[in-house]
Amino acid sequence: MIYAPINAVTGKPYQGKNIEILTASAQKLGTSDPRWVTYIQALKSGWYVRKGSKGTAITYVTETQNEDGKMQKKRMLFTVFNAAQVEGIEPLEQKKSQ
Repeated sequence: MIYAPINAVTGKPYQGKNIEILTASAQKLGTSDPRWVTYIQALKSGWYVRKGSKGTAITYVTETQNEDGKMQKKRMLFTVFNAAQVEGIEPLEQKKSQ
C-alpha cells in the first residue's frame, strides 16, 4: 500500500505536483515508505543519508506581499531523500486495521 508523501520531521503532507513526483520516486526506489527528509533535516535529527543515495528534487512555493501590496510567489527547490535511504530513522509504523 502506498501512502501520501509526508515530511519525516514535520509530519506535514506534501502538496501539488510534489505528491506525484515523490510517489513516482518511491516506486522507482521500490519502497512504500511515505516519509521524506532533506539532508539537513536528517543530520539535525541524528540520521544519515546513505552514501551514494540520489535525492529527489521538489519545489516549495511561498506567497508574500511585496511593497506595492501585490502578492508575489517565490519558488524554492529542495532535494529530499526517502526514509528508505536514511540510516537511523525509526521504522515506519504501519496503521493496523480495526
